[in-house]
Amino acid sequence: NSTESYDGTNWTTQSNMALARQQLGGSGSSSSSGLAFAGYSTTQVTATEEYNFSATATTGAVWASSGNINTSRYGLRGTGTQTAMVAAGGNIPPNSNTAATEEYNGSSWTSVTSLPAVIQDGNMTGTETASIYAGGAINPGSYPGNTNAYNGSSWTSGGNMNTDVAQYGLTGTSTAAVAFGGYIGSGPGRSDAVQNYNGTSWSSNPTSLPALRGQFRTAGTQTATFMAGGNAPPGPQPVTTLSYDGSSFSAEADSIVGMNDCGAWGTANSAYFMGGDQP
Repeated sequence: NSTESYDGTNWTTQSNMALARQQLGGSGSSSSSGLAFAGYSTTQVTATEEYNFSATATTGAVWASSGNINTSRYGLRGTGTQTAMVAAGGNIPPNSNTAATEEYNGSSWTSVTSLPAVIQDGNMTGTETASIYAGGAINPGSYPGNTNAYNGSSWTSGGNMNTDVAQYGLTGTSTAAVAFGGYIGSGPGRSDAVQNYNGTSWSSNPTSLPALRGQFRTAGTQTATFMAGGNAPPGPQPVTTLSYDGSSFSAEADSIVGMNDCGAWGTANSAYFMGGDQP
């Protein structure tokens, strides 16, 4: 249930979430407010928690309960702000992918038009009314690489990813996005590929991640991204973090703990990473 903030140089421990969980969704637009929703604890959960931080408030950063998500699941993704966001996809145990899509208005969730695919562990970026859901996995072990754009009411198909991945990092907008690494269905099982999306099609970026990595999270834009966590066997969850300026990677301060499948939100120099999995 750990929460950590990143200010561009250092990591700081913040207030814990009320419910420890992994494979949860996270969303927010600043370092002062965010959202954690659904995920897996001892089973899939619907719990939603809001995060608020004030540098001048005595109580500092705190989590508070909010309205439950309608479809209990894990492996979903979301994007937007604390008061206007959308979440889609996921897994309903014992092993059933879902296309369920829901919007959050700051207090409650509403079911809206379903994602065109029943899928989990893809990723989303953009706003509530202009976002994309790309990649992901369909059990058992299919990685279709499809991209679908959401306009606030309906979905339309976009171009397929060059490298079909799940559990990868994604930042940017619906027309200027960048994807990092992720799980693939062959070879080493993880990718170091970097891919760019222009709103219509994907292209391979000549710059690769410094290492194969999946199940990590990112925050920022297409030309200013921060990334942490992840899974890179045979070692433990790495604490190494990276920044990306649109053309190259730089090493940043190590995170306090290694975590994968966590939630995240924020910007490249003011990011939050919470929860996750530590086998």
